[in-house]
Amino acid sequence: MRDLLNRCNDIYGQSECCHDDPERTCYCIDCLQQGFYGNQDMYSCLKKLCSYTMNYGPCYASEIYNFLQTDRLLENNYLNQEIKILSLGCGFCPDWFGFDKYIRNNTLPVMFKYEGRDIEPLWDHLRVGVNNANIVCESVLNGFTLAEFDIILINKLFSTLKANNMHNQFLDILTTEIQTSMKIGAHLIFNDANHIDKGRDVFDTAVSQYFSVKRQYKFNLDNAYGWSYRNINLTNNVFEYPEGLTFTPKPDVTKSVVFVYKR
Repeated sequence: MRDLLNRCNDIYGQSECCHDDPERTCYCIDCLQQGFYGNQDMYSCLKKLCSYTMNYGPCYASEIYNFLQTDRLLENNYLNQEIKILSLGCGFCPDWFGFDKYIRNNTLPVMFKYEGRDIEPLWDHLRVGVNNANIVCESVLNGFTLAEFDIILINKLFSTLKANNMHNQFLDILTTEIQTSMKIGAHLIFNDANHIDKGRDVFDTAVSQYFSVKRQYKFNLDNAYGWSYRNINLTNNVFEYPEGLTFTPKPDVTKSVVFVYKR
């Protein structure tokens, strides 16, 4: 994680603003917030990706770590196994960092191979430290198979698809693959914003009928929605990060849900 953040900081300092407006002050956090709260949520600027990763990298990876600590998914299902993980819309692979750190910190007898898919080629400039992984630069809307994967992650992807009105196409592909190629006993993990406008309920309604087991969590932050969701009370960032970054990483997790489904 330190190597990832240092690389992002170096690239950020060397990159020019992607806007052609000379009057604009280049401050990428503003663009991130405008994308999240507006109608377009795109990640096609290298400087913006660097600021995004510095700001959210440790906390997004910590969300996966803290979920695993609470749910005990690996201990209850995958000890003494080599598993295959698929991350749709993987970005800088925060889920890889979360799984890797959790397995190492708890000395679990679990090995994993990781495959990520993401449409944005600029992420390739940032990813460091991610090993035993195969990253495919391709849109999830071009289709994919869930065959042979034990864990499928949809991590901070669906809200972006919904903001760009691509979510229904994605759900058509996903639900078809759940029914036709997903292994019995495999798990699907959805992690995204705990907000009705970001697609949380749309996703759950579309996929729930295809699974035998469902567990729904929310991070237990102030005014977090979901009285029926289980609480994840571990909300701190568990990763160390270097000093002197252009953007100081967020110290705790975001107001998110984690839904886990078992086929």
